[in-house]
Amino acid sequence: VRAIISKARKRKEPICSSSKGYWLTNDPDELEKNADSMMERANAIMSAVNGMRGAAFKLRVGIDTQYKLFES
Repeated sequence: VRAIISKARKRKEPICSSSKGYWLTNDPDELEKNADSMMERANAIMSAVNGMRGAAFKLRVGIDTQYKLFES
């Protein structure tokens, strides 16, 4: 289903989504709001990817990447 929705969105179909599912809309403001939400999630994912790549680099060059996450 996700692949079908992605393909339809790339064809500029007015499809919104949430945790409750997908729906068509005729409201451009709703589409923009939904697109903004997707962009925020994409940016958060890219930040995590960059962090993971940085950690991989540190491991390759022997820099200690262990963190004490639960100490105050």
